[in-house]
Amino acid sequence: MNIDVVDSVINLLEKVRSKPMVYIGVDLSRIISFLDGVHAVCQTIGIQCGYGPMYEQVMTERGWTYSPKGPWQEMKERGLSDTDIVDEIINIEIEVLRRSNG
Repeated sequence: MNIDVVDSVINLLEKVRSKPMVYIGVDLSRIISFLDGVHAVCQTIGIQCGYGPMYEQVMTERGWTYSPKGPWQEMKERGLSDTDIVDEIINIEIEVLRRSNG
């Protein structure tokens, strides 16, 4: 896998994380749809990302329970704001990309 492509995806995620209102607005469900699109593109071009064993490992290391429903409900229950949830979800995605793609 071309590391430059992985770095480009990570850079995109970092831009979204830095200005979530610009990229996804105020509705938390939009981050889920956005990441589903990122996952689809990554898988199409051969980048390992998204849900799976590495995602579960990273979530667990960061103190979250892995669930098919995703981590956002647990994050809400623990009192994170929508902005903090977006930040944490993107941090998880970035770490999964880094670990899965070298």
